[in-house]
Amino acid sequence: MAQVSRSFDQFWSDKRSAQVTGLMGPADPKVAQRFASQLRRYACDPNNFRTSTRKRISQVPLVFQQLAATNELHWVDDVVFVSDDPGKNPGKEGLGGGGLATTTLIEIVRAAKKRIVIQTPYLITTSLGEKLFQETTKRGVQVIIMTNSLPTTDGLAAHRGYQRVRSKLLAAGVELYEFRPDARIRRDLMSSAQVRSMRKLPIYSLHAKTMVVDDELLVIGTFNLDPRSANLNTECVVLIPSAAAARGVLDWIEQEIKPENSLRVTEKDNGDRFAPWTLRFRTWLAGFVPAAIL
Repeated sequence: MAQVSRSFDQFWSDKRSAQVTGLMGPADPKVAQRFASQLRRYACDPNNFRTSTRKRISQVPLVFQQLAATNELHWVDDVVFVSDDPGKNPGKEGLGGGGLATTTLIEIVRAAKKRIVIQTPYLITTSLGEKLFQETTKRGVQVIIMTNSLPTTDGLAAHRGYQRVRSKLLAAGVELYEFRPDARIRRDLMSSAQVRSMRKLPIYSLHAKTMVVDDELLVIGTFNLDPRSANLNTECVVLIPSAAAARGVLDWIEQEIKPENSLRVTEKDNGDRFAPWTLRFRTWLAGFVPAAIL
């Protein structure tokens, strides 16, 4: 908690942080009070929630008791919080520069001995990243990465950047999986009542940002595998040295990369085939965005 608190204080007191009132002027007290009252009334009215949601809210204390009674909560010592500093990229190195989160993740990959399993919504590697993965697989370390397919992504420009490097990642020995728009696991993410009420299930998008190394180190954070996270955005990651916690996340990932939920990417097959031609064309147009800022 001390590491998280220090990071928050850094951003809060940084010269780039500004109070909203300084940008927009002070709010009218009467308007603010009226708006707060409206929000409070809405939040406190049980009729504004689904019946199933109201039931779950009322059972929250019981759920925590039941969770504590299982062995699914794991106490972990030596958890490390890594955060980039404000002003991570001062502009001296153009769109490069890296940061503490980037350096930490590179060191973790280089130290891996058996297997690295990654989930990332956006996957755009530079030549440095491709070389890193190639060196890793040559050492006999298995590298598995799951990302979005074209129909499930929420960023067409970013996906176009991924399309450019997909073959390079395969050549580097990376096992690639793309989340299917018709993934069967969608039913597990919805209540049975919701499933019954829909003629067609919605398309889900992968947004997890996790990495499991050697089945014993779990990394969770805000970091995407793209140049923007590496060099521009301030990111943070939590390093959790726990085989039990890592196993829990791996169980989910292994479920999500099954054939009914994800497509194993090859040189001849990928998730683009699930997308209509209009979406493929829009993605092609997005390719004019420079890869360095994706």
